[in-house]
Amino acid sequence: MWKYYIDKNRNEIYMTDERWEHIIERHPEMEDYQEYIEKIIKNGKREQDPLDPNKYTYYLFFDNLPNRNTQIVVLVKMGYNNDGKQNNFVITAFMRRR
Repeated sequence: MWKYYIDKNRNEIYMTDERWEHIIERHPEMEDYQEYIEKIIKNGKREQDPLDPNKYTYYLFFDNLPNRNTQIVVLVKMGYNNDGKQNNFVITAFMRRR
């Protein structure tokens, strides 16, 4: 199943089950935080990657994260299909301390 989100700029972004499995395999602390991804994409800050202009970092601060982490970060790849439709998807998500 795919999950769809809309960011502040009205970009539709999706996350596949395969990506979610990747996230919790590499970052098991994220397992109980899947619902936070929508909040981050919808309300978080967004920064464009300086080396890859099609990659964006979305992040938001939270008070209740484990291990003194303060943010959840969601990396998104933006682009278009051959037919010109948006193809924006979650690459990964993880917690960090800032």
